[in-house]
Amino acid sequence: MAENPKKKTIEDIEILPVEKVYPEGFKMSHEPITMELITYDRERSEKIDIIDMSHLCDVMTTPGIKWLNVMGIHDLDVVESLALQFKIHLLAIEDILDNDQRIKIDDYGNYLYFIIKMIYVDKKEKKIFIEQVSCFIFENLLISFQENPGDVWGLVRKNILMNKGKIRKLGTGYLAYSLIDAIVDNYFVVMENLEEDVGMLEKYTLSNPRPIILEKIAIIKNNILTLRHNIAPVGEVIRYLQKAESELIEETLSPYFRDVHDNILRNVDSIKALDERVSGVMDIYDSVMSQNTNQIMKLLTIMSSIFIPLTFIAGVYGMNFKHMPELDSPVGYFIVLGVMALLGVGLLVYFKIRKWI
Repeated sequence: MAENPKKKTIEDIEILPVEKVYPEGFKMSHEPITMELITYDRERSEKIDIIDMSHLCDVMTTPGIKWLNVMGIHDLDVVESLALQFKIHLLAIEDILDNDQRIKIDDYGNYLYFIIKMIYVDKKEKKIFIEQVSCFIFENLLISFQENPGDVWGLVRKNILMNKGKIRKLGTGYLAYSLIDAIVDNYFVVMENLEEDVGMLEKYTLSNPRPIILEKIAIIKNNILTLRHNIAPVGEVIRYLQKAESELIEETLSPYFRDVHDNILRNVDSIKALDERVSGVMDIYDSVMSQNTNQIMKLLTIMSSIFIPLTFIAGVYGMNFKHMPELDSPVGYFIVLGVMALLGVGLLVYFKIRKWI
């Protein structure tokens, strides 16, 4: 016979913390950096794993639009070599290496540079990671730098290589839109995860409030604050791209970026709603705990109200006076017990009639 599954308690609910991939910053090393180059045009596409800088120089001569994705930025020599080859400004390189850089977009004339945060749920690590992504948009080239291998761009790669959608028909501006759109779409996945956490907290707060709920509320509050800090500013980057102030971004892409901007606003609204729900959970917790305290105080008060007159009677007949007629009666003891019992029962009936118990 199959065993019934164990009922979950509030202790079993895991709230995934939000944190940076490298909370304490990068540790520079000469471990290999993974580089991937996808070249495409209307007719063909090719994905190449870059071995070293000389290999990159060779394959960069092929015609078509190119997306160079650099996964890992811990080797300063490689990053500087890329900067020299593509004439990237020193200030932009400094921003790439600072994983606590704010979200922004800069126009360097012959290329655009923007920073955005990739946020994803890692169920294996049981964390929500925030990874900084730096992108450079050239005329026929887009270079993206990310902190670690692994990302949310699998569908973009598939669309390029399988020639799905419009991506092979348009330029680097549309490629930039596709990468940003994939990142923003994944924000919804993270938000759904948080909504589930808040829903579980609401359930357990109403059914069985425990002090551990306060710890989980604190984690969620911190998650919401971190997400707001890393999602809301993305709207500024997208608004700039939507206006198509640079020649690198076609005006025809404005509706696409407007759609992404709407998704950012939806995420921001979801964050606000979640914050209000968590505050509501805190209020519910306080109300339930206050109600429980009131119930305990009510019970103690009723017990005191019953035992005070009984204690008074016991105290009267416990006095050491020589002449107390009832003490000489053979049934006095039973009469007093009866009176005390009737008084206690009478008080209970009275409290019940008044609906105090």
